[in-house]
Amino acid sequence: MAELVDIEKCPNCGYEPFNTSYCPQCGQRKLSEKDHKVTVLFNEFLSGWLNFENSFLNTFKAFLIKPHQYVTEYLSGARKKYLSPIKVFILANAFYFIFPAVDTFKTSLDTQLNRLPYSEYTKGFIDSFIAASGLNYTEFAVEYDELTQILSKALLVLIPLLFSGATWILNLSLREKKPFLHHINYNLVLSAFLVFILCSVLPGTYLLISTQFEISGMMDLISEMSLSVTLLLILNIYAFFLYRDFFAGSLWKKAGKVILLNAAFIPLIQTNRLILLFVTLGWMKFFV
Repeated sequence: MAELVDIEKCPNCGYEPFNTSYCPQCGQRKLSEKDHKVTVLFNEFLSGWLNFENSFLNTFKAFLIKPHQYVTEYLSGARKKYLSPIKVFILANAFYFIFPAVDTFKTSLDTQLNRLPYSEYTKGFIDSFIAASGLNYTEFAVEYDELTQILSKALLVLIPLLFSGATWILNLSLREKKPFLHHINYNLVLSAFLVFILCSVLPGTYLLISTQFEISGMMDLISEMSLSVTLLLILNIYAFFLYRDFFAGSLWKKAGKVILLNAAFIPLIQTNRLILLFVTLGWMKFFV
């Protein structure tokens, strides 16, 4: 044990003589005999778990109830109190990847060909791609739909970037005080709310209640239109509380900007779907 403790050179930077509790060059702590006992594993696990648990609970509570306070305090330097917005976004996407109650971002080949604003412009390209693949339409559609379902979740990272561009444009008078990184952090939180609450928790809870309690008529209330309207309404309310002190102008101007931002939700999603189309076709050409 002594040879593990009595070292003359700093193991981190190589400074010597290393005869103090901390390296004077890099600050590395000198290990003691306690650091080589099995109990240190338990202490590190407990310390790490408690720190994560406190940060997670603080973040989750603020994320749901006071999203603006969460992002503002985090950007002001409260890094130990909260998890970063990027970590919240990753956790939300991981949950959505496992429990996708509403597969909003998946776009089938039939939808790409016939039901989107740009379909008439991309149909010829898609048809020529199918002809060059050597598969008939049905075979190609099966492969495409399986692959695009996976890639659609991987490309969710594009959504906060697209929203960040929109909020950067809407926030003209405060652009110098709000760097683009701040816009990204706010929109990571908005996107996390979208995929975690609106696409997983709320519809999943609704489906669970209707299935477990066999309440007739609950599923009949769900349609693509009613679902879209409900999601946009809740997203607008959450976005107002998230951005209310972020956008410049009076209360009414801020509310108008939030509504305008969420009105841009549909074209931004369509942009994401167009990117998904080319990524899926490119993947099929080069990797399948």
